[in-house]
Amino acid sequence: MKTDMTVSREILAQLGGGRFTAMTGARQFVGDDTSLTFRLPSTMTRGRASGMRITLAADDTYTLETFKIVRFEMRILETCRGIYEDVLRRTFTQMTGLDTSLSAAAA
Repeated sequence: MKTDMTVSREILAQLGGGRFTAMTGARQFVGDDTSLTFRLPSTMTRGRASGMRITLAADDTYTLETFKIVRFEMRILETCRGIYEDVLRRTFTQMTGLDTSLSAAAA
């Protein structure tokens, strides 16, 4: 069975694609029909979050969740719901403390 990766690819593109990956250190991307999950460098993130899941809702908004892996268990640290595409990068930065591009870091 093949998973449709259209949504997860679009989420990564909206975050900034390769530039996002380079700026944030995001890695180990896992996508499915409605979401994108990835790991973050926990020593650099607010709240020492080790990952994030971004899920597309039926109303065309996103839910962002930061999490931490503790003893093989995922603990949700923070959740933001109802996020539109135009504020996705800004919300990511507010939740993690990581800039998504050089232009954001310079501002």
